[in-house]
This record gives sequence, structure tokens and C-alpha cells, in this order.
Amino acid sequence: RSRGVLLRRVGRVRESVDAYVDAIAVFKHAGALRQEAKAKGSLAYSLFVQGRYEDAISLALESIQIVLSIGGRIQLANPLCNIGHAYARLGDSPRALAYFKRARDAHERAGDQDSYGDTLIVSAEVLVELGKLDEAEAFLGDAGALNAETKNAYDLAHLAIVRSVLARAQGDLRASVDHAIVARRSAEAQALVSFHFYGLALEAASRAMLGELHTSTLLATTALGAVETLQGCEYGLEIRVLCALALAKASSPQAAQVKQRAVDYAFALMNTIRDKRFRRTFAARPLIASLFQTDETYCAIPGALLTSGDPS
Repeated sequence: RSRGVLLRRVGRVRESVDAYVDAIAVFKHAGALRQEAKAKGSLAYSLFVQGRYEDAISLALESIQIVLSIGGRIQLANPLCNIGHAYARLGDSPRALAYFKRARDAHERAGDQDSYGDTLIVSAEVLVELGKLDEAEAFLGDAGALNAETKNAYDLAHLAIVRSVLARAQGDLRASVDHAIVARRSAEAQALVSFHFYGLALEAASRAMLGELHTSTLLATTALGAVETLQGCEYGLEIRVLCALALAKASSPQAAQVKQRAVDYAFALMNTIRDKRFRRTFAARPLIASLFQTDETYCAIPGALLTSGDPS
């Protein structure tokens, strides 16, 4: 299971899925239900990283059912949070927010600090996309206070990423750049490739709006080239959209092609969704809709104030 976590964090997601499948088979054969539940929860997140949101929800629910069957409580919050995140990516915001609340409540009831910071950060991340910036800021404040005690390197990088996203949504582009730099440097030191490349893309997009076009172009092309080498990335679409918009702002000749690659990636994700309702809600997400606007485009997160024009 630990090998699966490591493989996923360095971008070898298909290999992490195989590792988790093998671990689940071993735990099931040994009757180690608690370990089986943990492995299924981890596999669910790897499927989420691949964009297989419905499968991720199913696996996380199986993990929860096993925990409940053995009378456990402390392993409930993480899969609940993962389910909420998957519903958010599918565009079902009410259900996503309900699961995030259940996850936070589960942390509180069990006195479980393990991954509580991550739950708060993910909750904030989705709230920013929904334009609920004050609520997002409050959760990030709580997560920051918790991380000051735990010193969790993963949460530190994730926290800086979402602070950068929030700062863009609030129109503070310089703060967004500063947080993105913290995020990518922290992530690079820990080989957390998704946060590293997302930090590059966020910095590129914000620098573009500040008129720092040469640096922005370099960052955007670096982030885009890097993310396309990975077996999966939970921020693959966000990175591609940010890079397309940054290059458009810089009037790069690559901008139209990069935007098309973002559109193709969005369609590839949508084609993995089986439920017709979720296909509609996924397509209605502001991040997806921004790809098809032909006038001034607001990047990725509502209120992000990246007025770029159409890359095509």
C-alpha cells in the first residue's frame, strides 16, 4: 500500500493502481479487513487522479462499508472526503458539499487529526470554484493553524496551492504568484508532481496578467510539457486551461494548439463518465465552460480575473 502512495505521488498512477489491486487481494485473502478498507480507499483516490470519478466513488463506499462492518470510526473521514471531491469534479456541488461536511464531522467525532488538514483544504478548494470565497478562506485558516502543529509536507504544498487559487479569485495576482512559488518549491522538494506542476501553471497565469509575459510563457510551456508525461494528474485539466490562457495572454503562436489540447482532455474525461446526468453536470462546470467562451474568459476558478481573450 505504501508503494502505491509513493507511485501515485510521483505521477506513476497506473502502477499505483496495480499495486493497490495486489494489496487488496492479499488483505482479502488474509481476512485483514481494516487493511483492506485502507487499500480500497487509497485505490479510490488513484482512480480519482485518473479521472475515473464514478469508480472512485464506488471504491470509497466499499471502504466505508468495511469500516462500519468492523465497528470502526477513524477510517471514515478520508473516503468521505474523497467521495465529496469526486462529486465536485462531476459537477454535483450539493452532494459534494454534503460529503465534505460529513467528512469534517467524522474527523471531529473521532478526534481524528490524520488528514484533517487535507479535508479542510479540499473543502476550501471546491468552495473557491463555487465562488464561496469567505468560507474557503476560513477553512484555509483552520488548515494553516493545524499544519503549523503537524508540519505535514503534503498539506503544506496543498495549502499553498489553494491559497494561490483563492488569491487569484480575489484578484490579488501578486499574492497568487507568491503562494504558487511556495507550493511548487515545497512540492518539488517532496516529489509531489501534481502540486509542483499546478504551482507552475498558477504562477504562469498570474504572471501573464501582471504583464510578465516572458516568464509566464516559460512557466506555462514547462508545466504543460511536464504534465503530459504523467500517467495521471488530479489537476490535469486545470493545468492545461491555465497554460492555454497564459499563452493566449502572451500572444504565443502555441496558444490555439494548447487550448485545443485542453478541450481534448476535457472530452476524454467526460467520455469516462457513464451516468448521463453527471456528463451534463460535468460539462456545466465553470472550468469546462471557460474552454468554449469566445470573448473575455475567466480562468478555471470563478472570479479568478484572468481576462485573456480567446486563445483560438
